[in-house]
Amino acid sequence: MSHAAYALNSNTTWPADAWRLARARDAAVVRNDVAIARSRGAEIVIVSVHVFVEMTSRPDPADRALVEAFTAGGGVDLVVIHGPHVVQPVEVVNGAIVFWSLGNLVSGMGVWGRGKYSDARTLDGLLAAVRFTERTDGRFAADAGPVLTCQMVDGRVVHPGVAAVADPAAPTAVRSAARRCIDRSAPVVPGLR
Repeated sequence: MSHAAYALNSNTTWPADAWRLARARDAAVVRNDVAIARSRGAEIVIVSVHVFVEMTSRPDPADRALVEAFTAGGGVDLVVIHGPHVVQPVEVVNGAIVFWSLGNLVSGMGVWGRGKYSDARTLDGLLAAVRFTERTDGRFAADAGPVLTCQMVDGRVVHPGVAAVADPAAPTAVRSAARRCIDRSAPVVPGLR
């Protein structure tokens, strides 16, 4: 298995040493790295990318174009995007499962007074749960089962959203907050667990 990670931007400054952060300036760089990983025996290739456009529930067109371009030649099994701070859809692009944004797992966002980061959607996140199963031809099939996480503003505790709502032992406040999390995220990502 190979995991190649890239960034389209930096929230601070770029490191002085270029090797510390792989920049995904164009799809050819990613395709080349994927080809190298496959040539060295990687049976599964995961690519993660930190993107720049924040607070949108749909992928940015430029990000979509980049992912479509570097998955077009095959070889990529899973793409995980982070940076938008809100949950975005999970799709299959050129045979690769793409988590367009994991949202946030734990952050200081989602509370009043944080400007654009006051948005309650920043309390929601996804775990990129993917099962890889080897087929008879030796290649792997992938099946995504995104797990919704719901952060509680008080104490920054994270709960599995769907499970928290179904748990009769969970406090009412937790079940209510998890229900709001599900109501925000389910229209964006069907099939949440």
